[in-house]
Amino acid sequence: MIQKEKDIIIQESASYLDEIYEHTEYKIKYVKKYVENWLYVITNFDNVKNINFIDCMCNAGIYKNGVLGTPIEVLRLFIEFSIEHPEKKFNLFLNDSDLNRIRIIQKICNLFNYRNYKNLNIYFTNLDVNAYLEKLVKSTSYFGNNGYNQLSSTILFVDPYCFGEVKIKNIKNFTDTFYSELIFNYFNSDYRRNIDNTSTPAKRQKIIDSMDGILGFNPNMNEKQVEELIQQSIKGKHIKHSFSYPFRIKTNVELYHIIYATPNPKGLIKIKESLWDVFNGDAFFKNGNGRDQLSLFDDSEFKEMNVQNFSKEAQELLCKMFNSKTVDYQTISEFVLEHTMLKDSHIINNLLNPLIEQEKIIKNNTKSKRNYKNDTYTFIKVENYKKI
Repeated sequence: MIQKEKDIIIQESASYLDEIYEHTEYKIKYVKKYVENWLYVITNFDNVKNINFIDCMCNAGIYKNGVLGTPIEVLRLFIEFSIEHPEKKFNLFLNDSDLNRIRIIQKICNLFNYRNYKNLNIYFTNLDVNAYLEKLVKSTSYFGNNGYNQLSSTILFVDPYCFGEVKIKNIKNFTDTFYSELIFNYFNSDYRRNIDNTSTPAKRQKIIDSMDGILGFNPNMNEKQVEELIQQSIKGKHIKHSFSYPFRIKTNVELYHIIYATPNPKGLIKIKESLWDVFNGDAFFKNGNGRDQLSLFDDSEFKEMNVQNFSKEAQELLCKMFNSKTVDYQTISEFVLEHTMLKDSHIINNLLNPLIEQEKIIKNNTKSKRNYKNDTYTFIKVENYKKI
């Protein structure tokens, strides 16, 4: 029955719906997998009562070919978890500046009878994204207390069509105000195309305006420098860690990066697990390189090849970063998760043990020989470090 009703909505609303591209489908899979991993964790905290997902630019919730958008996939997860956890409240906040798309996504949400679940709410809004973010900052009743006693857990999802649509300071204001996680689509190709395009001064100015209030920005920066500045600027009162994952088109040109930012190192662990689940640990996603194609290797073999390829580089990065220093496992883990494609489960067998065997680090055995995660490690001093 849902399929038939979906088809009717698509037929009636076709002029407001977008075509979907391969990279968009995989972006949806990636965000969905992370939200699922996040929900498994956060629903086990007794003091978290409100679980929130905010989609600032939610679109219509469905594409012309019938693929469901990110907010609807999150709604489906919220329904599943709301049944399992009736003591929690699940709140989905959906905003789009196009009223027609809001009307469509309301119809799509209705197909799933979300009103039947007493602990699940959807709040629809029709505002410009920047006005919406400014409004959210004042909504303390939902995003509430923060720090170790937080009563709410929130993901802010910001997925614009182009770089200049969202003012970065509005994102920063939200994540500084509330203990929350961020998933932001940084359209580096749009920045690169328009920042020095003198034939479209209005687009260039829009990009400059979107960086207003971000210390250190100047229009002479390239897209990589701007990305690094954004990641650094959103680290503040709550956000402490970030990781960026690239999406490319068939010609290997980068289209955008999905920047993930979190207050908690455990968030980094879960985002890496999601990346490896969806992309087998590939360093980037590229259109036309999906795993649905015939291949000589299965997913486990792809994953193992990626682990081997990334491990040597990560070993070198570690030795250079902590040359002659003694650091604990947590420090090593956070560095690896932020600066390499490896995930936490790779660290002991693929980084620490090989470096111990090569006598490039010493495991200090402060607890026991078998206890790795509660130990410290001394990196052997290397003079005039270039490459190990």
